[in-house]
Amino acid sequence: MTGRVARDKRGMSLIELVVAFALLAIVSLIMLGLMVASGNLYRRVSDDISLQLQSQIVMAQIREYVVDANGTIAFDGAALTIRNSDGDHIFTKTGDTITYNGDLLASHVESFDVELTDKTDVGAFLKSVTVSATFARGGDTYSARQVIALRNENVT
Repeated sequence: MTGRVARDKRGMSLIELVVAFALLAIVSLIMLGLMVASGNLYRRVSDDISLQLQSQIVMAQIREYVVDANGTIAFDGAALTIRNSDGDHIFTKTGDTITYNGDLLASHVESFDVELTDKTDVGAFLKSVTVSATFARGGDTYSARQVIALRNENVT
């Protein structure tokens, strides 16, 4: 049998089969670990984005009514009331939500605070409203603070 290649037609041995399945199991566990880690990362990033989006919505809605306010603006610790010629705009923190005139505006709210500031500089009257809110979800928190200068002179 010189010059001939011996052919083994018996197939795979049991040990080769066990080794192949062991390698497949190890690769599968590694892939499963990567999938779980990426799923957790996606959830965390999604929670962060959700908190930021809710914060932007709340701040934009409040800014829209405060900047052009021509009536009274009051904050009693839980509710921001803006009286305009087009009616009352009431933002209320109840539990972990903020509502606008009774409709849900944002959830997962940890804190909501408003400061009304009067400043007098050389006879010029300027009034600003500082809105602060903290949102929390899934162990993540996001805080937003916005100072809004009013266009019109208002009464508190």
